[in-house]
Amino acid sequence: MHKVPLDTVKVLVIGPGGREHAIVRSLLADPNVSEVHAAPGNAGISKLVPTHDINGNDPQAVAEPGHPARRGPGGGWPRGSAGRGRLRRRA
Repeated sequence: MHKVPLDTVKVLVIGPGGREHAIVRSLLADPNVSEVHAAPGNAGISKLVPTHDINGNDPQAVAEPGHPARRGPGGGWPRGSAGRGRLRRRA
């Protein structure tokens, strides 16, 4: 059961490559996603969605509360967010 209405889902895609570009395009086509951002993104991604200067290889930079790309309705992390403290780099 979803606690958040699906039309309010906001997504931050992390990475600068072609796979991330494809993910962004897919998310933009999803009617359940209301907003897509990318960090750091690339020239093609920046034509589609807002990009943010965040080092995707630094979990602390990605998890930093209060950044505009990660701000919930009250500022900072949304209640029940699973992201903070659980970020791991894929090997």
